[in-house]
Amino acid sequence: MKKNIFDLFILCIILASNELNAQDTILKAKYVYLPYDLVDDESLKLDDQEIESIRNILIQLKYVHFVAFDIKYSEKDSLKSYEKLKNQTKNFDLNNAEDVVLDFATSKRFINRPIDSQISYINRDGLHVAKIIKKIPIADSVKARHIFIANGTEQLIDSILHLLKSNKIEWEKAYSLYNQDPSANDKNGDLGYFKQGEMVEPFDRLCFETAAIGEYNKVKTIFGWHIVQVLDRIDSGESFAFKALSFTMPIDISAETKNIVKQKAIALVRNCANLAELRLKCKKDSIELLVLKEHEFLNFTLRSWTHKAAQGEITNEPILSSDLDGQERYYIAGIEVRKPTDYSQEEIQQEFGHIFNEGKKREILSKSIEHTKSLSKIAQKYDVEVKDISFLEGQDNSYESDQLAHDPTLYRELFKYKPGQFTKPILGSKGIFIAQILWKKYK
Repeated sequence: MKKNIFDLFILCIILASNELNAQDTILKAKYVYLPYDLVDDESLKLDDQEIESIRNILIQLKYVHFVAFDIKYSEKDSLKSYEKLKNQTKNFDLNNAEDVVLDFATSKRFINRPIDSQISYINRDGLHVAKIIKKIPIADSVKARHIFIANGTEQLIDSILHLLKSNKIEWEKAYSLYNQDPSANDKNGDLGYFKQGEMVEPFDRLCFETAAIGEYNKVKTIFGWHIVQVLDRIDSGESFAFKALSFTMPIDISAETKNIVKQKAIALVRNCANLAELRLKCKKDSIELLVLKEHEFLNFTLRSWTHKAAQGEITNEPILSSDLDGQERYYIAGIEVRKPTDYSQEEIQQEFGHIFNEGKKREILSKSIEHTKSLSKIAQKYDVEVKDISFLEGQDNSYESDQLAHDPTLYRELFKYKPGQFTKPILGSKGIFIAQILWKKYK
């Protein structure tokens, strides 16, 4: 009885303290979030009945087996383009030159060249003839962290930046929600210290040349979007980059070079009547034959062929395509059509087991907490945090609630409960929530 009175007293204090902010607050709660990943996949195996139920709903799928031949310029191509560029820049009219800062690798090559020296170099953008006009001191190394989003719109990136800059979301929270770079998961995106040239451009240039320490920036690389925060710079005063006036010309890949690559592709498919024979030839010649499901294959030129191709069919001629990375390639491809009965039990377990596993994980986690009325005990058991959540009237609450941003409708579940009550386990798309309502506004 005394304990119940004491609990009621504590609850009254909580309600009174929250009443001060009640004008704009709709609901306040504490909650624990248990991601499904807390249950190990290895501990969950499909039984025979589950495997057959998956097999019964499988559809016929096409797999594309392919070899890609990159079309790259030859030494002859680069020399020809260089002579052409050199003739165009004989007088070096500075009014027509581009003002650039040379990348680290290029600056390092010409570190001993004096100001006003003329240099030439090649990189992925083409041929360059430049005149050094200034030496710029740069840091020896930079410490930074990033949130990597491979598949996201610039609008999403700007929204996350706004939340970070306005202190509406902490870095760790934003990282757990949006990061798609598994290599840094245990460090919240902290890349540690790195030297110039170790990161992809223009990420590298942002960190060493333009970003202020502590500020949040966005940059897009060939891999996707990055939200970047530079944390520190070490500067001995001995590292430099060059500012230059530069003329650039893409290297023209000759028809002769393209034909050489095409002939290599033709040689692979020659005397191959079907996919089985192509597989054997690739194995014999130690050529890597890649495979993707048809819907995963992003080469739209080749997709028009795969859509019509039948089981075992291969391309009779190399298919020329310019891919999303700007690289031209010749493709040799073959089609494998897999029926539901073609999948072994091991393949079904590996490829489709997560569908059943997620349901099992929900059940395991829900049962483990259904009789526990202490968020701190649940948090201690699974080594997670008890977190606060507030929903404000007239604001976009989906951003205020860390994992709840992935389940924007879940917060409605909280309004079904009265202050002081514990919720039943709430099933989210990626985990289980259990909460205690602290305060609620009644309309």
